[in-house]
Amino acid sequence: MGNLPDSCAIGTDGSVGALIIRRDAPGFTYYRGVAFDEYNRSHSVAPNHVSAMLLGAVAGWRSVIVDPDLFDASGQLVNQVVISHTEMPDEMSLCAFWCAANGLTGSEEDDRRLPALLSIATRERIRENRKAFMAVVRFRAAFVDTLKFALATFRDHHPSISTRRFERG
Repeated sequence: MGNLPDSCAIGTDGSVGALIIRRDAPGFTYYRGVAFDEYNRSHSVAPNHVSAMLLGAVAGWRSVIVDPDLFDASGQLVNQVVISHTEMPDEMSLCAFWCAANGLTGSEEDDRRLPALLSIATRERIRENRKAFMAVVRFRAAFVDTLKFALATFRDHHPSISTRRFERG
């Protein structure tokens, strides 16, 4: 796992506040009057650190998915998630995204619900690498859920509250 900063901020452009994430602490703290981009710049926080810390705040800090090396310089999930010493093939990686978006776990029970156009070779690779495939599906589902949670937090925040604690459920 790469090194994480002590804290980072997430927010939206033009917002009057930011959610501050502290390493190893659950949830977020909202601060009005803090610009997320200025906070991150002054604390030397890169976008890949923000993405990893967002996962840690929601999914738990001990998870293997809380790793800035899984994100590119812009904070986006890398196309190939390394599970062990080998990388997953592109079609398998895309299938993992599809499973996560459609509420599937990638387990054997889900095989009959996989996309119809999925190649036979990829179906065989999924069967041979079931644990790795399921780990990627869980990672991508957690990542998407984390982003949705953060966006909902900003949308639901009442501007008259200066500080509010959002705990992981």
